[in-house]
Amino acid sequence: MGPANRNSPGSWGPTRDVSVLRAARHNVITFGELRDLGLSADEIQYRSDVGRLHRKYPAVFAVGRPDLTLDGVFFAAVRACGPGAKLCRVSALRKWGLIRDGGTYRIDVAAPRSIKPKQGIRLHRPLCLGDLDTTIVDEIPITSVAQTLLDVAAPGIRFDVGRLVHEAGVQEVLDMRAVWEVLARNPTALAGRVAWKRQ
Repeated sequence: MGPANRNSPGSWGPTRDVSVLRAARHNVITFGELRDLGLSADEIQYRSDVGRLHRKYPAVFAVGRPDLTLDGVFFAAVRACGPGAKLCRVSALRKWGLIRDGGTYRIDVAAPRSIKPKQGIRLHRPLCLGDLDTTIVDEIPITSVAQTLLDVAAPGIRFDVGRLVHEAGVQEVLDMRAVWEVLARNPTALAGRVAWKRQ
């Protein structure tokens, strides 16, 4: 059945598609958001079949074209991991502008333990990640600069944290008081990690 047929999902075309485009953020939209706009599962599938939507994750789509900006890639990964998910670690460093190339083949996302692994996403399961340690940048939920620096100071993650702290200061995205505050909220986090007092 082609889009010209009144019973085809495509027959509800341009107006719905404009609504989808307007609702998308970073050119990304979720299945739930599409349903909230009034599209049925068949309409969503039709748009996916004809290339109006491009599935990035099981319930997350790029709108219109498959390629996304870096922010779109980050936003799609976070949305794929549901409410409470945050961009973190190396990907957060990249978003904060503290490194230039962290790769996009695996996106670091802190997510609840109920979230199942997803291709292209490296899931992290923090025991506690409060509101004070997270924020939103360009509509993307993300760990704060201080929390991100603490996370990448973990053994096995090879970063010069002193250089990162310096860069954060140069870019004026970090108040050193925030570092001490995040450490106070995570008193056991220093075990086996870098000596922050040297920074």
